[in-house]
Amino acid sequence: MNPYTDKDSPRDKQSIFDIQAKTTEGQLINVEMQLFNKYDNEKRTLYY
Repeated sequence: MNPYTDKDSPRDKQSIFDIQAKTTEGQLINVEMQLFNKYDNEKRTLYY
């Protein structure tokens, strides 16, 4: 699967998922992995 999110307009932020998968039922699963406890972790989680 393509890990890049589609942008609705050129000014939108583009995201890249660490892992993007689809179950056999068609449900999308996005996984974000962090090696360190970085700033704005809550904001990043809500964004995705």
